[in-house]
Amino acid sequence: MKFQINHKSNVPLHFQVEELLRKMLEAPEFKNGAFFPKEVQLANRLGVSRNTVRQATNKLQNEGLIIRKKGVGTRTANKKPLATGLDHWYSFTQEMKEKGVHVLAKAFAHMPDYKIIIAGDGPERKLLQEEFSSYSNVYFTGHVEKKQVTEYMKKCKALICPSIWYEGAPLTIIEAFATGTPVIASRLGSMAESIVDGFNGLHFTTGDADDLHKKIELFTKETEQHSMFYKNARQTYLEKYHEDIHYNSILKIYEKVIAEKND
Repeated sequence: MKFQINHKSNVPLHFQVEELLRKMLEAPEFKNGAFFPKEVQLANRLGVSRNTVRQATNKLQNEGLIIRKKGVGTRTANKKPLATGLDHWYSFTQEMKEKGVHVLAKAFAHMPDYKIIIAGDGPERKLLQEEFSSYSNVYFTGHVEKKQVTEYMKKCKALICPSIWYEGAPLTIIEAFATGTPVIASRLGSMAESIVDGFNGLHFTTGDADDLHKKIELFTKETEQHSMFYKNARQTYLEKYHEDIHYNSILKIYEKVIAEKND
């Protein structure tokens, strides 16, 4: 396995190291219990500081993916990454009618083998809950705290955004990408712009429950063969939405304004 990162990339070094470690978790030798290279060895091979490596390993240890023991070493915890392979689908919403929750529920009403959890609240929730109460695979949670939303993101197979109204870039899409979770969304406005169809998620025809059904089946088929949707979702976050990327962009704007003013 190649141990290398791109020092010219805009993606922060500690996130590149983290992604490398995640790939190592999938390698047969590490799945079978082999120890990771020591932090100092990995830092030297990658040309980064030991602290950069420590930032990455801390993240994986907090997720329960690796076990690190002083004087012994670091190895896999034989636990699958949280963002892949589960059968649950999630949607987060407040204004349920405008967010297309009725379209979502109709699509899953015809897919009894798939479980959809609709998190959030709104004046239509009780009516929708009653309408779809006979379907055991459609769940309405009501209001959930932000911390719980993040946990749902980590554990779901995909996030579904079925909105039928134009809106600004939904924060939930960025949060999903941050956890390596692909998004299936209406082919509408900023949602369609945020999601590259077939790369980090899929588009479906706005308001069309049948097309949503087809795209869910397609997504399931594709993810059974490979995990690229999940890897690409995470990569999208690192390259476009990570806080360091935004910080550097804002800093460049200030530097440009200051330079023009001094001229």
